[in-house]
Amino acid sequence: VWWLGAAFAVYALGDAVASPVVKDGVSDTAVDARRAGTVGALNVLKNGGQAVAPAAFGAVLALSTYGTVFALAGVLAVGYGGLALVALAPDV
Repeated sequence: VWWLGAAFAVYALGDAVASPVVKDGVSDTAVDARRAGTVGALNVLKNGGQAVAPAAFGAVLALSTYGTVFALAGVLAVGYGGLALVALAPDV
């Protein structure tokens, strides 16, 4: 069971280091008129993903393979990155 604690510790450390950096980067990069919405969307998507992902990916895994789960995770990560680029784009 020690490995489970170690895995959780690595996750917690990564989240503790990455989360403030991401929030600061989003706040600094967002256009003034869109800053509140961008930061709010970041928090909603992050917290919503943490709540929904285990059940959703568990269901996908029950119906398919690990490869499908990782491919779906990759597609969602690219989509999330695309949303971030759209939200952070300057007004034209």
